[in-house]
Amino acid sequence: MKGKLDLSRYVNSQTLAQAEAICRDGQVNHLNGQQQKDGSTELTGKCVDSFQFVDHPRVLLSADGDRVLHHACDCPAARAGAGMCAHCAALVLAYCAEN
Repeated sequence: MKGKLDLSRYVNSQTLAQAEAICRDGQVNHLNGQQQKDGSTELTGKCVDSFQFVDHPRVLLSADGDRVLHHACDCPAARAGAGMCAHCAALVLAYCAEN
């Protein structure tokens, strides 16, 4: 990853802690980073919790890798418009850990 993304610009400390736990518990699966024509990177994946609920976060990172351009998820928090959910943040954390 080219840049250093500061997730605290997009989520509060509680959501970031939840995202870190999701990553630590190995709940991010099928992680894919797809380079777009404009240089941005689209991240997709699945987050499976202990109840076997599956959420599908999607995040678009800037070409330099230091900004979130778009995020979406099918979880209740994201659908309620609460900002970036823990699933999207976990997706970014998992991607950064691999790259």
